[in-house]
Amino acid sequence: MKQFTLPTLLCVLTLSFFSCSTDNNDTTTETTANTSNFQLKKSNKIDLATAKQFYVDMMATQEYTDYKSALATFTGKLLLNEVRATNKAEWMSWINNNLNKTGFSSIAEFETIYDDTTNKLSKMISANIDLYDFIGNADLIQVGEVLEPEFANHTVDYPSNTDTCLDNCIDTTDAQLDELETQYTQNLQLAALSGDFGYTVAVEANYENAYIEIALDFNACAGAC
Repeated sequence: MKQFTLPTLLCVLTLSFFSCSTDNNDTTTETTANTSNFQLKKSNKIDLATAKQFYVDMMATQEYTDYKSALATFTGKLLLNEVRATNKAEWMSWINNNLNKTGFSSIAEFETIYDDTTNKLSKMISANIDLYDFIGNADLIQVGEVLEPEFANHTVDYPSNTDTCLDNCIDTTDAQLDELETQYTQNLQLAALSGDFGYTVAVEANYENAYIEIALDFNACAGAC
């Protein structure tokens, strides 16, 4: 599952989030799926095999495509910053203190793109609430199995001919990708349990940026061999 075109040194992957907050501090433009929050049930309506198929099916939907496109725009402007936010209020606090470290031209632009991203996320989750109910309630091994198609989209292409130096780069990258997948699985479940779209966007954005950093590190490592 680990295939890349980029290299890894000792990048410390800390996607750890702080709490499982359910605060809903802003409801301005988030109009779908219970404003900025969604409510999971306490038990699974579907089994693991069904959840895995639901995730594959979701990836083929327009809601998924629209959300991932909006997320890519949002994440790109974060410029690899890791943001520890669990709701919109925390996101707004962060951007007010860090605008000059991002690609956003203004606080207003940030909020517009953030709201667009969370709105599209809310539509995707609303259309797949049984799947997200499963993610919120299943054990982490099962959640990881459900997310396998997502991990397959975050791979690194390794050279076919290697030496000891490249093998070390590959081993380091594999270990980092494994750790990243574990942390993403844990954090996505926390976000699902919190029910706040802002938390989920933070988990997703940090996952995407950490993946890019691993890829860049692998290229740097391989380039030094």
